[in-house]
Amino acid sequence: MNPDRSRWNDKFSARGDVLLEHEPFIVERLAQRPRGTVLDVACGDGRNALVLAELGFEVTAVDLSDVGLARLQCFAEDRALTVTTHAMDLQHGEGLDGLGPFDHVIISHFKPSGSLWTHLPTCLHVGGTLVLSTFNHRQAALGFPRQFCLADRELVTIHPLLHCTEHTRFVRHGRHLDGYVFVRVEHTDRSSAGISRT
Repeated sequence: MNPDRSRWNDKFSARGDVLLEHEPFIVERLAQRPRGTVLDVACGDGRNALVLAELGFEVTAVDLSDVGLARLQCFAEDRALTVTTHAMDLQHGEGLDGLGPFDHVIISHFKPSGSLWTHLPTCLHVGGTLVLSTFNHRQAALGFPRQFCLADRELVTIHPLLHCTEHTRFVRHGRHLDGYVFVRVEHTDRSSAGISRT
């Protein structure tokens, strides 16, 4: 078994019946937008996917951990919700091909690889949104692995088809996080005009 999958399977197995709180940055941004289809990348056991499904979004969730996805389905059944799930290695973006396009993509507490970034824009309709919230380099100073942390403004110009409309840094429950909102554009445009910062 993939050692990363085994590690995450053990982690999710240890949580029992507990589902962690959703990520407010992500849910609040999507709650302001028209209901539609959502791809939750690195969804874990569904803390964000389930809230969005409750809000009326049609959610597809992907993750490396089959245990996490099984937990998600159990939580969904308990809430009479439908979430489509797929197990895949997210270090290789090819697994996303054919799943979309979606109206929205969300990514929480996960730093996509370069390979994944080459495929993420094609998962979105033109005009669709990608909302991401994950650890920044200040978290590394607290012992979190540096390779999983974002440098300041690292993703602002990550892909020419993703126009960054918001970038913010914040602390939540002692965790140092960066939040980004992107809109999928039709043509290449690396202009940063219109980015809001807090």
